[in-house]
Amino acid sequence: MTATLQQNKTTKPKKKRSAADSAAGYDYQFQRMLWHLATSSPGTLVGIETDDDVSSTKNGVTTLEQDKFVRKAKTNPFGNKSENLWKTLQIWIERVTQTPSGNFRFLFATNSKVKREGGSLVWMISDAEDEETVKNCVTALRNTKSSDKAILQIMDSVKGAVDAILETVIKNAKIVEGATMDDAVLVEALEFPTGIDEAVLLNVMRGWIRSIVMNKWATGEPGIVSRQQFIDAKNRYCEKQKKIKQIERPWREVLVSEEDKGNYISNIFVEQILAVNMPEEIASDEIEHAIEDYIRFSTENSRLLNAGEITDEEWCTFFDHLKNRWRSIRSRNIAVVQQNSSREEIGRRIYFETVSQDYKAPLDGQPTTESYLTNGGYHCLADEVSVRWHPDFTNIQ
Repeated sequence: MTATLQQNKTTKPKKKRSAADSAAGYDYQFQRMLWHLATSSPGTLVGIETDDDVSSTKNGVTTLEQDKFVRKAKTNPFGNKSENLWKTLQIWIERVTQTPSGNFRFLFATNSKVKREGGSLVWMISDAEDEETVKNCVTALRNTKSSDKAILQIMDSVKGAVDAILETVIKNAKIVEGATMDDAVLVEALEFPTGIDEAVLLNVMRGWIRSIVMNKWATGEPGIVSRQQFIDAKNRYCEKQKKIKQIERPWREVLVSEEDKGNYISNIFVEQILAVNMPEEIASDEIEHAIEDYIRFSTENSRLLNAGEITDEEWCTFFDHLKNRWRSIRSRNIAVVQQNSSREEIGRRIYFETVSQDYKAPLDGQPTTESYLTNGGYHCLADEVSVRWHPDFTNIQ
């Protein structure tokens, strides 16, 4: 019994890493990859899970980075006897051994703040630059011991490296602490243009980096993305959001005067509404709203064309969409109405189903938000008699 208790005291089981820890660590690597792409210079390639957690290459210089995300504040993921520290050094030593003439930079990256007190080896390595401090690091590493057999095995592998290799790693290694990669940090790094919803675009870019890497992995390719790919994607998504935001102004911002409304009272689209013989109590309001929508549509149509936001071809596609929808509504209503329904009643059904406040047609492949753009477009088509509310309108003018 005593022997068993003693054994349980001295051989502590390793604490298993939770699924939440693994997910957070994996996400942190993607965040760091995005940050590197945003802050790197032209021509840089950035990889995830290639030579290291995150790596980059530019002009013959290879940067290898070990990323450690901790969920508890003030936790040192690179402690003197931690597997993280020694496994990282082992990986870097192997890489330099494979390519002794390579030009390397090494980074210990963590979202935590790492204390210098207590003879921190990771800080000693990070601060070492001249020959004396580098050699002192080598000595400190070789003097470090552990009672954990698994860690000791990794330590022995590191200590067994020749001095020149160890010194190369130490001289080129730095710690990047407090690299939180929160929204504010990434937004600043991404440098979005003014007028952009930064929160939306940040999530879009996060999704983009994951999808492009996952697709590469699925096809057996390494997860490497170029700085130019990143720039192209960012610009494309920024332009897409600008189009969505600028496609049409809110109806209150498109002013319509009483004088303007009086200029259109005799237009054909008004005659079309009168032709379906609406009840008197709603006819005048319906005509007033139709004229307002017609004027607002015409104003926005001109503005967007002149600004180059929406081309003439895109407006043609918009009108084709409206006409195809109207044809479907017209055919359905003519086919299903009762035999004793008047042609005016059929026309009213077609009109009110077509000119609905709930339906907003897309423009240039983007959703629209203001009903005046769709309904005003229909009144514009009605003015040309390209759409008709009364089934026999061309015969009753």
